[in-house]
Amino acid sequence: MTTPFDVSVLRLDPKTDRCIRTVMQRICTLIGIPEPPNYLPHISLIPTTQEDRDGVIDRLVEQLEEQPVLNVVFSHVGLFPSGVLFLGVTPSQALIELHQHVYQASRPGPNVPWISLYKPDTWVPHCTLAMTMPNECLGPTFAEVSHLISFPLIGQCTAIELLDVQPHKPARLFRRIDLAIS
Repeated sequence: MTTPFDVSVLRLDPKTDRCIRTVMQRICTLIGIPEPPNYLPHISLIPTTQEDRDGVIDRLVEQLEEQPVLNVVFSHVGLFPSGVLFLGVTPSQALIELHQHVYQASRPGPNVPWISLYKPDTWVPHCTLAMTMPNECLGPTFAEVSHLISFPLIGQCTAIELLDVQPHKPARLFRRIDLAIS
């Protein structure tokens, strides 16, 4: 990745956020990383280019004006083939519909990074715990996560954020849209 892009993410309620951060800190200890990366727990919805970011925000605000806080169920620990360890989210109808609205509002082009993974028919809702898991740490890490989290873990998505992602820098918040408390 060499070009800046934006990514829309769902932010979690404070209790769920703290729980996942604790898990991330334990994983870092297990795999020998001194501190967790500058990373906030979230569920990624869609990457997009920065060319139309104000338009994306306008369309999101319009489509999600009445969107209530969304309950999500983290049901398992998983591992993508690339070594990404994650908490898997059970895809509810409300979550799928929200993702479709955000995808339509974002209007991503074919050259957006990782777009093939975030299309409505291929998206796997998840919360990343670690990016590159060493194989020798998988067993102890899965055991530790299962010890720290009693599945299912039920949380709430309280906001959608559009993050500015620059090469070799931490993602920065561009805009936040709070979801309506129902």
